[in-house]
Amino acid sequence: WLKLEAREHPSHQPRTYGRSAQLNVSFLCRLRPLAMSGVAKEVPWCTVFLVVGALSAHVLVLSGNLATAGMLHNLGESTHGWSQVGLSFASAMQNQLDPAMSNVSYYLTETIDVITELQQSTDVMLSMSGSATDAALAEYNVTRDDSEQFKAKVMASLREVSTKLLDQIVPLVDKFLALLQPALNQLQEWMTSFGTKAQPAIEELTSTLDQAQTLFDQVMTQMGSSSGTNEDTMIYNTYTLFDTDGSGSLYPNDLQNVAQLFGISSLSGNKAKEVFDTYDTNGQGGIDQEEYTLFVHDPSLPGVMSTVLRTYSKALAEIGGRMSGATMRDEVAIEVAGYLEVVSSKNITRLSWVSQALTNGSLPIQFTADVLRELAVAVDDPNRLSVVDVGAVALGEMMRLNSEWLVKAVRLLSEPEFWLSEGFPGPEQGGVVSRLVNWTATTPLGPWALKQGGMDFRDSASNGESLGKAAYRVIQGRQSHYAAGHLVDKASGEASVYSSSASQYMRSQLLGGSGAAASGDNLEADMAMRAGVPALPATLQFAHWLPHKATLTPQQPPPGCVD
Repeated sequence: WLKLEAREHPSHQPRTYGRSAQLNVSFLCRLRPLAMSGVAKEVPWCTVFLVVGALSAHVLVLSGNLATAGMLHNLGESTHGWSQVGLSFASAMQNQLDPAMSNVSYYLTETIDVITELQQSTDVMLSMSGSATDAALAEYNVTRDDSEQFKAKVMASLREVSTKLLDQIVPLVDKFLALLQPALNQLQEWMTSFGTKAQPAIEELTSTLDQAQTLFDQVMTQMGSSSGTNEDTMIYNTYTLFDTDGSGSLYPNDLQNVAQLFGISSLSGNKAKEVFDTYDTNGQGGIDQEEYTLFVHDPSLPGVMSTVLRTYSKALAEIGGRMSGATMRDEVAIEVAGYLEVVSSKNITRLSWVSQALTNGSLPIQFTADVLRELAVAVDDPNRLSVVDVGAVALGEMMRLNSEWLVKAVRLLSEPEFWLSEGFPGPEQGGVVSRLVNWTATTPLGPWALKQGGMDFRDSASNGESLGKAAYRVIQGRQSHYAAGHLVDKASGEASVYSSSASQYMRSQLLGGSGAAASGDNLEADMAMRAGVPALPATLQFAHWLPHKATLTPQQPPPGCVD
């Protein structure tokens, strides 16, 4: 080839070739003799091996991907199956157990009412028998009347009175037995269904469900160690959950609170302080959102964002489920207070919406009062999913929206009659009202609103007593006075029934000195019997709306929240 180029271009000077040209020339010079001599070409085994190796690697990767996809599919099918088991179990509980429980509660409540009627009828029978005896004794003359004839006359009179009264009592006893028998039959059926035979199967089912949940959480934690395209969303949604005190930055106490609230053992003890010191890179004393991005990728905290979000979502789902099935006012109030406890640190917008619904008149004032009571009681609950004083935050928002309505609800809670009608325990009334008054007084409009609403206890304070202590003392005094009046009314009624000497003697000999109706006299029992006020339609509508909006991000406000 070089000689041919020289012949065709004799005038050209010899070229200078680089290293690559020399290699090409050498390669061509070796091939030409082989081609001219007719020797067979060699198989490029190196290339073949490279191609085969690459194809094998791709096939293995494809096989692994298919296996992973199959595993995820099976996991999804298994999860679907277990979810169906759970839904079926919940449906059975709702469709079968709930109606049965309602029937048993109805029968037992009616039974208590019949027992009360029986006690009152017993008192009336003894009263009338005593009056008849006293009337006969008033007409008896020792010198004139024969004692045996007098006894026979008195006994005949007593039999007549007793017969008339028994004609009224016997139907009550029959009614009592008729009401009690279905309740006892249902209880016997439950004891058989949930007894020693069924208990092992139920325990095995729940144990299997727990194991499946644990396995699913472990798999999802491993798969969620790299959040992918959702990482920014997860960081945004979890940062406020870690900021338990709402300060805008994360501190060691926030991490310790998260460890306790969401069950993250890897942040317990001194670990929280160690992690904080590691990721507080700017030394400002708090972990901001940029530092938080590094914090959630700490190798010692695998899947921490997924764990927190799952726990948070589970709490909302449980509240939503209970609220959807609630029919009584206090049941809905308990779940609304629980909802505020959960979302307070995550979504202030939702807290504002609920606060607006509670104060704009779209819901009954009695329901608002019940929610305030639950918020005050929740402060002492060690299992609540928040370290923020949610009641104070919610009450402050309600004060901003409608202070008059809020103080009206607090004043309603201070009335013993309302407290009794709702079935609330009497001894806690003073503490609840005191806490609500303290929360209200700390708001800008609080002192003025309390004074305008007749709830300013400063005039009742003595010797430097605080507003809260004064409120507690006054409310507990009202509760004690009401309880004493309740007992006086009962005693007065009994005294009017047992007015004759003979009836008093019969009461002493037959009932131990107190009337039949008074034997079960207890203010707390009366509260329990009056508990369970049915929720009004507006409250049920609100209870139906709220669970459907129990999500991480706000969408639409509740009915009645928009002017």
